[in-house]
Amino acid sequence: MTSEKFDTRPCCPVCKHTGAKTLYSIPYAEGHLREFLSKCYPWATDDDLYNAKYTLLKCEKCSLIYQKEIPNDYLMSKLYELHNPDEMQKLAQVRKDADYYLAIAREITSVMRWLKKSPHELKLLDFGMGWGEWCLMAKAFGCDAVGSEMSAAKIRVAAENGIKNIAFDEIPRGAWDFISTEQVLEHVPDPVGLLAYLGKSLKPNGLIKVSVPNRLYGFSFSRSVYGDGAFARFHKWEDFSGNSVQPLEHINCFSYKSLLALGAAANLKPVRQPILSQYVCAITGSSGRNLLKNAFKPLYRAIHNNNYMFFTTT
Repeated sequence: MTSEKFDTRPCCPVCKHTGAKTLYSIPYAEGHLREFLSKCYPWATDDDLYNAKYTLLKCEKCSLIYQKEIPNDYLMSKLYELHNPDEMQKLAQVRKDADYYLAIAREITSVMRWLKKSPHELKLLDFGMGWGEWCLMAKAFGCDAVGSEMSAAKIRVAAENGIKNIAFDEIPRGAWDFISTEQVLEHVPDPVGLLAYLGKSLKPNGLIKVSVPNRLYGFSFSRSVYGDGAFARFHKWEDFSGNSVQPLEHINCFSYKSLLALGAAANLKPVRQPILSQYVCAITGSSGRNLLKNAFKPLYRAIHNNNYMFFTTT
């Protein structure tokens, strides 16, 4: 019996196929998993997790790895709203160095070159904008940039910095040259519905970026926990938040194949960013250890292209 705080997904949320292989399953209340959850989510009570299981399935058709039991709306609101917003903002600021902001600047510059438009001609939407850094950088270039965010604390901080927030159900159709979804689709119960909705708000030939956690991290996680002693290593990991199959939060873990299936289901087609437009911006501002990394990143993405993709209307 599933906990009343969780919903059970009867099929793959991308391709709707019902055939799936169980990769791993363990009750949330068990051993080291419960210890891990207590550290990451101190608000999570035994009542919240009662009868629920952390179950990873792999779709036999599109290869998506997804969590079978996911938090319902009530538990989702606790998951994303009960952290101390001031502490979360300070932690986010500490983790974001100059290279983080340079990466945003490079991305926006390469998109402008790709679309062949001047900054003042571009209307950009950052869906799941967080604290608003991406929009701030785009506005610094002269673009018309707004965000869409659900967290009240993040909306408040963004507004203090002059970033407008658009509610999900008020996003206009045919309005945007470019939409960024950075680390968003791994969190949502219905990624197809969300991507299709955003696709309808693109201008003709507009672009939507999908960036999700690297599937390789999920495979690494899988190797570390399958078998005897599962989750015994959790308590040694100081930061598990970047893992592509993080319990409760990263409920979808995409491969390149499943991203293609996602785009097709949302009536969008994949497009490759011209390597030249990336190379022009790749090493600007780079120094030291990141110079070589940034120089090879466009080539790496062209070959692997497994967690950073662009789509346009079909």
